[in-house]
Parts: sequence; structure tokens; C-alpha cells
Amino acid sequence: MVQGVVATKRIVIDANVLFTASINSKSTSRELYRCATEGRVTLILCPYTLSEVRYNLSKKNYTQALDWFDISLAALKYEHAPTPSRAEVRKNRSLIPDDPNDVPYLVLAKETKPDYIVSRDHHLLDLGEYHLSERDILIVKPDDFLILMKTEE
Repeated sequence: MVQGVVATKRIVIDANVLFTASINSKSTSRELYRCATEGRVTLILCPYTLSEVRYNLSKKNYTQALDWFDISLAALKYEHAPTPSRAEVRKNRSLIPDDPNDVPYLVLAKETKPDYIVSRDHHLLDLGEYHLSERDILIVKPDDFLILMKTEE
């Protein structure tokens, strides 16, 4: 690493964080999104995450929030990852049997090796961390991640 350059944290971010960032400009989720636009953190996104955000915003009729999401996403530099395969998700379904829709985030983390998983969903948060053979990945709420970022700066 070049002296004086701090590597940005890479995070797998749950769609519910992006949903909240889209509908609430004063939320910690929006603050985390701002950190990503400033390059202070790198979001790892896949088509599954993006389609889940768009689906939930459109189903709840948040037209302005959906517009904000699409416009801000176009300007955001992020790490694009492929959607985890159905076979991998099925293989790991036992990790969160109560909500299989959250399993792709764990598979995405397994495949991309982020520093953190950030979510507002209790199924993921209740795990606390995701154990990989190389290391553990903490699963935290947006506000906890922002606190961790400040302590590491």
C-alpha cells in the first residue's frame, strides 16, 4: 500500500439499506451511501441487490425515491459482482432458513470477501458474523458501521 493512502472498506450491502437510503435523506443508510459516493467505502452490488431495491420501491409506490435511487446509482462507483447462482443459494439455505431471500447476501460475501456485511434485516444481524474458512465477516447495522469507520480513520 502507498504510504498515506487508506484502503477503503469493501462492504456487501443489503437491499434494505439502499431502500432506506432512497426514502430517507436523514437516515444513517443515506449517510453510508454518501460515504460510498465520496469513495470512503466501496459498495459491492450485484443485480439481485439492485432489482430487490427497485422492486420494493416500486411496489410501495415510492416514485421519487426510485428516481433518486436510479440517478444516484448512475453516479456511484461501486464494485459490480455477479448475482450468486441459485445452486449456491440453495446449498447455503440452511444458514438462514427463516428467510431464504437473505441467503444471497451471505453467498455474495463468500464469493467477494468483503470487510463487512451491512444490513438492517434481523435475520442477517442475528448471525452477528459470517464464518468463512479464511476469516469472519462482521454483520452490522449502518449506524454501527459508520461508528466503526470513524474509529478506524
